[in-house]
Amino acid sequence: KQLITVFLIVQIINVLFGIIMYFFIVKQRGTTASYLVGYGFVFPAITAIPYLLNDYLQLENMMLRMTTSIVFTTISFKCAEAMYDTTTPGAEHSLANYVTYCHSHIPCVWDAKTKSRVRITPRELAININRLLWHYTFYSIILSYLFTCDFKPFPTNIVLDQYHVSWELLHPAHIVNNYILAFTVFLWLSCGFNTGGLFHNLQGWKTPDLFHSPFFTSKSPSDCWSKKWNFAVQSSLKSGVFLPVQKYYSSTVALVCTFIASGLLHDMTWSQTFYYANSGTGKDPMFQPIAFKQLAFFLWNSILMLLERPVGNLPMVQWMSKNLPRPIVSTMVILLVIPFAHWFGGDWAVGKVFHHHAHAIFTIIKL
Repeated sequence: KQLITVFLIVQIINVLFGIIMYFFIVKQRGTTASYLVGYGFVFPAITAIPYLLNDYLQLENMMLRMTTSIVFTTISFKCAEAMYDTTTPGAEHSLANYVTYCHSHIPCVWDAKTKSRVRITPRELAININRLLWHYTFYSIILSYLFTCDFKPFPTNIVLDQYHVSWELLHPAHIVNNYILAFTVFLWLSCGFNTGGLFHNLQGWKTPDLFHSPFFTSKSPSDCWSKKWNFAVQSSLKSGVFLPVQKYYSSTVALVCTFIASGLLHDMTWSQTFYYANSGTGKDPMFQPIAFKQLAFFLWNSILMLLERPVGNLPMVQWMSKNLPRPIVSTMVILLVIPFAHWFGGDWAVGKVFHHHAHAIFTIIKL
């Protein structure tokens, strides 16, 4: 019952903000009034709404609490796009188009010429369903195993939900644990986002491929983040942060600002999901707030991308890139992030996000 309620409320809020932004920002772009509506009303309102929803609905399921943060994620980027004219071509052609564009966090493919969404073919639909079923299967099997070892297959002193830096982050046991955790997070995200995309597909609309095997085909950090990992969020960050900043500053500054925005976005989601106690329940928040943990994680990734060009020109790195099999190169790329992966996924494991999601899938339980 709460799932349906949250889903409907989120859709209604997205539609309402879509209407407001169309008339008061898109149609008045470049005016002082448009920026006042964006920065003075839309951003403050969508920041408060997830907390208000958690209080009003008394949400305790971590999946549902995280779902309410989609309001902030979707509308914040759409608002920035509207103010700085970086919206997907065709989406602003009419009010109907724009509301359709704003109502979902999962993007559809738009045709700039016809200014409408692209229809999906039966073959593309079959491919999407097949991929989704395989990912759900792998996710269920891995999650069943991780439940038996409390998400730490190999013993370490690392606390998954803590933010710290020590040499133990490079211990082989921690690396393996974090690699499995990161792959589980990837499967969770793939299943969740692609399930959302399937709702569009079943209505006949084409959605982009949201993940491109980042763990096995990434050639570099920039290739992983810009082409392989979560196109829904990546495209929103590009049009909502990178392109607007790039209009006034260099691409390097735009890149850093994009990762800062991503870190703050995830810190906001963590605040709404884990750090906020609903009023009236008498319960403490899941964790004590750890300031800017997600920001630190994404800043590390921005540093990797900034170092990519000078390091990539080294003869040894170029030789490995050209001669080693792609899965090995991709694994080496992923390992640059893995020591710190628990900053992102550790709260999901300890905070029962996976446990709450397990109610919606099959898992193997020891009797």
